[in-house]
Amino acid sequence: MNKWVSKAALVTFIAIFGFTLVVRQVFASTKVTPSNLGIWSYQVSNTGSVVFDNTAKVGLGSVRLFSGSQGNSFAAITSTNFVGTDLNQITKFDFSTFGKTGTPNSPKVDLDINTQCGPDRLTFKPENQNAGAQQNVWQDWVGLNGVWASSLFPNSFNSGTISQYSAFIQQPQACNSSNATIINRPDSSGGLRFDIGPGSSSDVFDGNVDNFTIGISGSDTTYDFDPDSATNTMSQQYYSDTNFQTPQGSPSALPGNVLNKNWGTNPPASGVGPDNWSARWEGTYDFISQVYRLTANSNGTDSVKIYVDGNIILNKPGAGAAQALFDARNSVGVHTVRIDYVHNTGSARVAANFWDRTKCYDMDANNVINSTDLQQDSFHFGATGMSPWDMPDSQGNFNNNVNATDLLNLSQKFGKTCGPNF
Repeated sequence: MNKWVSKAALVTFIAIFGFTLVVRQVFASTKVTPSNLGIWSYQVSNTGSVVFDNTAKVGLGSVRLFSGSQGNSFAAITSTNFVGTDLNQITKFDFSTFGKTGTPNSPKVDLDINTQCGPDRLTFKPENQNAGAQQNVWQDWVGLNGVWASSLFPNSFNSGTISQYSAFIQQPQACNSSNATIINRPDSSGGLRFDIGPGSSSDVFDGNVDNFTIGISGSDTTYDFDPDSATNTMSQQYYSDTNFQTPQGSPSALPGNVLNKNWGTNPPASGVGPDNWSARWEGTYDFISQVYRLTANSNGTDSVKIYVDGNIILNKPGAGAAQALFDARNSVGVHTVRIDYVHNTGSARVAANFWDRTKCYDMDANNVINSTDLQQDSFHFGATGMSPWDMPDSQGNFNNNVNATDLLNLSQKFGKTCGPNF
């Protein structure tokens, strides 16, 4: 049969029987990273955190939502980009979640909407789906076929699909609402949210989200959440309170992985007083297959915490030095490191860093030991002045003058090997 005759027959068949061909327009995946969030933003409370790690469904990783040590905290990645969209216009809503060990549930989804009865919130919880929420495995969800619950009608609509909800609110016993449109939250924190928590203080909420595809009237966009490539630079942000709630100024860059600050009794930045403030440093680093040593030191009643990918690795309350180890041998690649410092009163001083524990005490990681490294070593390990690091030479003599030879001896004493330029 001639191909043109075949096409004509197909058109005639469609015209007679009333079939309609729907063409779905599929867009390329949109990469979302910490340095390029696009339509997305974060919202956290208390110990909650949003980080991008290398737990990957697709691409290099995903976004992790973590309550931290306090289960009454929450963490969310949100968007207002879909405000004004009618629920009936949503033609696809697929995403993947990864629940961590000990987590009561995986990340959930909230849609804030407006009906003629007033504002409502539809919530999709993995533990309420037929498959249930599992741990340490990626689960794929088809949101349009999943069950959602309404906060406005908790008794009459607590398990149904989005299309069933649209039909439900049109009923007289509901509210005769002809439509349901996505709106922003009253606190402007998004009309579409992937979030965890809050719950009881003893809960631990921890999970990842990736590969989110939303279709609006047949046009699909996929969001692939990935960590940045390593920047080896920390962003530096000061807060005028001790809860990291009131940032002052814009974040600035602090190169490398060494933090050594001494403000004395002076305020650290404009808008921050000399007492009762906090500071946060955060960056992405490329970890090799090695165990890393993390160190911290501070004065008085101040505290320092170091997180890797949102997990607290070192917690040092009060004065003095502390160390902890992070094993990257099974998680080689980009990791997010965050250092939180809280200053109460008195003199403010903090030092913190991390390095491959098999290396010398080369604190700025350039494989060249110098007096700056020695000063930082001294402070990290709680030494006063420089004399504690005056190590005996090969004849067992002290010269009361700390130098590179002392550092070599110090390194050897603790079983370290040195870089090629030592």
